[in-house]
Amino acid sequence: MVLVTSRNQLNALVGLDGAHPIPLGPLSRDAAGRLLTDRLGAHRVAAEPEAAEAIIAACARLPLALSVVAARVRQSGFPLATLATQLGIAGAHSVTDRYTDALGHLETALDLYVRAGDVEGQAATWDSLGFAHHHLGQYDRAVECYERTLALTRELGDRWGEAATLSRLGDTRCALGDPTAGRADWQRALDIFTALDHPDAAAVRARLHPP
Repeated sequence: MVLVTSRNQLNALVGLDGAHPIPLGPLSRDAAGRLLTDRLGAHRVAAEPEAAEAIIAACARLPLALSVVAARVRQSGFPLATLATQLGIAGAHSVTDRYTDALGHLETALDLYVRAGDVEGQAATWDSLGFAHHHLGQYDRAVECYERTLALTRELGDRWGEAATLSRLGDTRCALGDPTAGRADWQRALDIFTALDHPDAAAVRARLHPP
């Protein structure tokens, strides 16, 4: 037996060679904590537990993102709180409607991910930028950000990420006054969620077919 891991779907191996795909989700909270501790040392993580939790949340418990941030901490010597601020505070700002403040932190995070070559982190950050611009009423800019996200999720073979972004892109196009394009995005999102047998299909279906 040969085990092959990849962030892409490796459709050629599945279709031509009969490989059996096993999709993996994010790490559990405990596993993410162990990974960060392994990379930085128990003393370092124990000294800043709240910052460590913020980093885990900002990285969405993704192993590559956590490894990149840990490498950044080691190389820079920055406190964990500094990286937590760069990566995590933007999300907190968005939740509390401080979208304008969030944009600057997201741009900082994006630069960090670009320099680290972390495509997953870039995709997530472009998506967050699109979300913030949408809620600021900057719909044209939001569309640009979501389109950047789509390009990256397709490069990664991240079908769930592609569908989730298409769903939000549909919302933005409708807000722009283009419901035809918005519904087309929702339909593409629904097709992917349905193919993945993902429960998010129900919410998109409700947008397309409201009661």
